[in-house]
Amino acid sequence: MADPFEFRQGYVEAGRIEGPGVRVRLGRQDLLFGSGRLVTSGDWSNVTRSFDIVRGTVTATGLKMDLVAGSVVAPDVNRLDRHKPGEHFYGVYTTLSGLTPRASVEPYFLAKTQRNVKGKDGRAGDGDTLYLGGRVFGKLPPALDYSVEVVRELGSYADDAVRAWGYVAGGGWTLSHATWKPRLNSDYAYASGDSGVNDGRHQSFDYLYGANQPYYGLTGQFAWRNLKHWRAGVELAPWRRLKVKVDFRDYWLANVQDGLYSCGGTRTVMNAKATSAHVGEGVDAQFNFTLSTKTLLGAGVGTIAPGSYLAQSGKTSGYVYPYITLTRQL
Repeated sequence: MADPFEFRQGYVEAGRIEGPGVRVRLGRQDLLFGSGRLVTSGDWSNVTRSFDIVRGTVTATGLKMDLVAGSVVAPDVNRLDRHKPGEHFYGVYTTLSGLTPRASVEPYFLAKTQRNVKGKDGRAGDGDTLYLGGRVFGKLPPALDYSVEVVRELGSYADDAVRAWGYVAGGGWTLSHATWKPRLNSDYAYASGDSGVNDGRHQSFDYLYGANQPYYGLTGQFAWRNLKHWRAGVELAPWRRLKVKVDFRDYWLANVQDGLYSCGGTRTVMNAKATSAHVGEGVDAQFNFTLSTKTLLGAGVGTIAPGSYLAQSGKTSGYVYPYITLTRQL
């Protein structure tokens, strides 16, 4: 994907910019809610995401509430980017920081409307998907941290009823007094897949406008859709300016009838006759070196070793994805 010329951001803002109060921002802008698994502008693709929205923010002691309405902007190589026709996005995202000690509670309600989607019987219609969810993350003494996020999807998809859900749960343990200050961490992510049966139910989880890379691997071959993903890793700081992260990942399909989706949401492998849902394993390694207070040099590599599902689908080659980045803050 390339986008040679883009009107990236431009908005009008009024109200209390900092501290308690009300703020309203109207126009094209970046957007990030919570972990970014459902709504984010992202920074891993060649073309990052922006939104044409109106956003209102209410801030008080222990409370932040964001209300948004608008559309996502679709890249277009032939003209200035514009939002997708017929697709709109609404949401209320709340952050509560005073309910429990050393923790943040984030309940939310999101909605997406679409035109001309097809149900399982092939009939076209409108899609109205509702996302009811919440996220809790925090720290436990002496050196533990945790994060849990659960999403339930309801609504309609043409003449099918939306019945999907997903969750992510994980935590870490930081050995602050050990050499290199290692942090051992792990998480498990699940997203439902469709049964493939014409039963009037749309069960394939929709991750909305969220980030998949690097949450589900550096390779970009997986999305939070029809997926069971377990990760275990370690983060190290060998030097003050160098941080290292190594992860082992194991991938399974939630339902072989729905296929495998890449980080862009495209179904890349479909084999409903497969007898195994095991997609494969991989190891990711990331290195970030701080050159200065505003400049960060990064490098890494992601790998996939195919499992039984890919082998039965004729995908027997391994996959290696190296990268290098240079980030400069203005």
